Amino acid sequence: ERESLIMELASMSTDSGKKLLIKIITRMCRMQLVVAWQAWHGNTAQFTKMQLQDEAKNLKAELTSLRGRIDEAQRDINERIQLAADFAIRNASSDQRQLLLKIFGRM
Repeated sequence: ERESLIMELASMSTDSGKKLLIKIITRMCRMQLVVAWQAWHGNTAQFTKMQLQDEAKNLKAELTSLRGRIDEAQRDINERIQLAADFAIRNASSDQRQLLLKIFGRM
């Protein structure tokens, strides 16, 4: 198609016809450039963007999972602290209990 247009351009004698044909050829080239750009953008840039979005989604899910594990570990730590405190109070002598009562009474 381009070759036939180029042959027509060569055979035209008037300047206005040449200018019109040059505009048509230029627009066709631009259209092909736009089509090529869209193909590249769709295959490369958007694909990369989708990969990054998937990676961000996976990282957010992992972060949520880790936060849950941290909360569970914190609850476990608090339970162990409470058990240690209960054990220490149960095994304390009467003098130690009196001392604890004095200390907590002043707070």
